[in-house]
Amino acid sequence: MPAPHTHYFEVEMQIDDLSDAYVDLKMAVWTPGSYLVREYARHVEGFRAVDANNQPVSANKINKNTWRVQTNGAKKVVVKYSVYAFELTVRTSFLNAAHGYVNPASVFMFVDKQTNTPAELVIQPFGDWDRVSTGLPAVPGKPFTYNIPNLDIFIDSPIEIGKHKEFSFDAAGVKHRVAIFGVDDFDQAKIEREFKAVIEASTAIFGENPCANYLDKDYTFIVHLTASGGGGLEHLNSTSLQYSRNLYQVGTDFLGLVAHEYFHLWNVKRLRPAPLGPFDYENENYTPLLWQAEGFTVYYEDVILLRAGFISPTEF
Repeated sequence: MPAPHTHYFEVEMQIDDLSDAYVDLKMAVWTPGSYLVREYARHVEGFRAVDANNQPVSANKINKNTWRVQTNGAKKVVVKYSVYAFELTVRTSFLNAAHGYVNPASVFMFVDKQTNTPAELVIQPFGDWDRVSTGLPAVPGKPFTYNIPNLDIFIDSPIEIGKHKEFSFDAAGVKHRVAIFGVDDFDQAKIEREFKAVIEASTAIFGENPCANYLDKDYTFIVHLTASGGGGLEHLNSTSLQYSRNLYQVGTDFLGLVAHEYFHLWNVKRLRPAPLGPFDYENENYTPLLWQAEGFTVYYEDVILLRAGFISPTEF
């Protein structure tokens, strides 16, 4: 991201061990947890490819979300492209002079028929940006480098990049990180205390926390406090939350959002309608059970707030 003020992420993919005459690269058309088709490929520009000798190879877009690279017998190709990102929601990606947020489905392509092939992600933050927050497992000794076990985990791991604030604490036997962008002055002790109560009450419903035995045994909250707007999106060991910076400390609505997305750690991410994983990232994923996936979660967000002591039985 050499020029974040332009709102373009610069992506490079190194693809090894090729044996076919061509390799197809695809981009998801939607993102897990937000089931509307969004056609992320429309934001891709400047797609190009070279071989190991830095010689250009033919590359063409063959349908709305697929690019075909002719290998010419090469065992390795390097693909580069740009992605325009200037919509700050939990479903999209965003980049400006202050920070970057990556919803992987909307930025990164994947190699067709290699969705279970492990990979490595290297992030190059802009200038003096010194922090990356994500649920992906970090590679020890290699700054801003992360293991990608498979495509499903990669797509389900949002990334915050910049100079944002981050703190961590233990709750329910799991390390939790909180990355906050949008305010510099906040009551960390209060947020930690309230988040802990939500986490403990949620975990008590099921008796165990799935993150205790998943990847790096941690969970990441990415919190965007903005002038307006709001929402949340659940992920396998993280969540993205967006809320008003003027209202997040008022009442219990923000904590309700926290409880809602954290409850999804079980309901939807582990207990889910069959069509909602493993995913088809190129087409709509239909299910008549969103009433269960979201309806149960809406009900239990209030149960969690009640059991955590944030609302009374009368308010419930």
